[in-house]
Formats: sequence, C-alpha cells, structure tokens
Amino acid sequence: MSNSTEIKNVQERNLYIAYQSVLMLLLSPSTSFIIGKPSHRATKTLNFIVVKELLVYEEDNKTFSIHLKELIKERAKQMIIDLKEKGRSELAAQRVVNYEKSRDSIDFLEDLLYLQGINVAHKKVNRFGLGCNVEIQLQDKSIWRRRVIQFIGEQINTYLYKRMEKQKEVEIKRNELTIWWENNKNNLK
Repeated sequence: MSNSTEIKNVQERNLYIAYQSVLMLLLSPSTSFIIGKPSHRATKTLNFIVVKELLVYEEDNKTFSIHLKELIKERAKQMIIDLKEKGRSELAAQRVVNYEKSRDSIDFLEDLLYLQGINVAHKKVNRFGLGCNVEIQLQDKSIWRRRVIQFIGEQINTYLYKRMEKQKEVEIKRNELTIWWENNKNNLK
C-alpha cells in the first residue's frame, strides 16, 4: 500500500470515528450512554467508541433502554451463519462481520437522530471509514459539514477517552456531552 493511500485511509477512518462522536453529542440531550473501549487500541487513528447501552428519554420523561452491544452481537452471529450458508469460509465471514459491527452501531445512532428530526448524509462508507463528504442537517436547518464534524468529533472523542482512562466502561449521562461542548468549544483550537 502506498504512503498516500495509507494517509487517505487514516483520514477516512478518523472522519468516521469523529462522526460517531458527533452523533453521540447530538443525541446527548435525550440519551445517556454506557460506553467502553474497543478490544484493540488504534495506534494510527482515533479510537472507536464502543456504545454498549443507551438509555433514551422521551418527551414525557419515559425512558427505554437499548442494549446496543448485545443487539449487534446477535446480528453478527446471524450474519456469520448467513455468509457461511452462501459459501464463505469462517475466517472470511468473521472479517466481514467485524467490519459491519462498527457500521451497525453508527447506523443505529443515525436512525435515532432521524427520529428527532436530524438528517445525516454521506455517500460512501468503506472498510476504512467515510470516504466522502458528510453533512448533518440539524433541527434548525443549519448544516454541519466535514470540517466542522471532524473538529467537533475529535474533541468529543478525546473527552470520552479521558473519561474512560482507567475504566473499562463508563456512563455518559444525559446532556453531559452537550454541557461539556458548550463549556469548552470556545477554548479549543
């Protein structure tokens, strides 16, 4: 792999991970998260956040809990069975499924935002990350584009990893990310 291809792949992966962090920020007013570290620590890119569980608060203050990690694990088991039935080897099926796990998590966060009136748009997701322009249209119709998403997402990702520094998992309370961002956005460069 050429150096320029590797740099491009790292940039795409970092954008994808920053995008995940921005989705969590936008869900923060209505959602608490139980998050954890990935099984393998990245050395060249930002680290993916494993969203284990969500507690979603509805307008009437009723809540519902989603065990996202378990949901994705069950889907992964079924995907492996389906791929093996189609003739894929166990190893090939595992590789496909491992790639799909992070994508499933992000797809789920996107769906929750859509239910809140926030639209996301991107055209190309590959095994490295987002290989295209990405936009998020907020409820007030303002649009966050790639550079804003990258900047905000990197800051949120860093904050989340500092919170998990000595723990396997941590609870991010409802509004915690929103409050942190409001208190720190003017101090960040």
